[in-house]
Amino acid sequence: MQRTIITLFLSFSVLFGQTLGVDECVRIALENKAGVKRAEQDTKIAQLNRVSAIGMLLPTVRASNSFSETTYGNSSLSTNESYGAGISLSQNLFNSGNNARNVRQSNNNYLIAKENERQSKSRIIANVYTYYYQFLKNKELFTIAEKNLELSSRQLELVERRYNLGSVSKTDYLKASVQYGTAKSTLLSRKLNRDNSEQTLRNGMGILENNMELKVRDKVNIELIFLILMKHMKL
Repeated sequence: MQRTIITLFLSFSVLFGQTLGVDECVRIALENKAGVKRAEQDTKIAQLNRVSAIGMLLPTVRASNSFSETTYGNSSLSTNESYGAGISLSQNLFNSGNNARNVRQSNNNYLIAKENERQSKSRIIANVYTYYYQFLKNKELFTIAEKNLELSSRQLELVERRYNLGSVSKTDYLKASVQYGTAKSTLLSRKLNRDNSEQTLRNGMGILENNMELKVRDKVNIELIFLILMKHMKL
């Protein structure tokens, strides 16, 4: 057990040291989300029940064997040995209707479990795609807000120097101050959105408790997003 935990930890360490594409994120989600595991387990149980129900329609096979030895007196030469073996088949004809209904019901249950598993995986795949690109968008918006704050800071410093020299009015200085404050507020908002979308993606991947850095690719082909989502929704 300890070796398994260490192996999983090392695997995650290597994995999160790399830049993850959306397909890698989907694979991690399908391996870790509890909903998928439950759906797969339900499908296995339904499949076993179906096999068991089908088995009730088959005749019962019984095999037997016997051996007997009879010794007369104290002489080992006066011994009579006999062997016997037999196979019998039996079929409960009076319960065949119930057995047939059980087979139909178990088959329906299996098909339902299989469909639930497919839908569970489709939802998780669609969610990961949505959360992944939402995270990328918020990361990019945060980067833009950082650059905007840097420009606003430089502009404020420049206007402040000119204001102290008397070359610009106080109104210009106040405008630059307001722009800097707005840029700073926007940056904080963008940071919150980025962090929240990262947590949402982690949750969608089933790794919310993992504190390792999540690296995703910064460049994606946005035109393919809807085509990919539609493809996975049809799985």
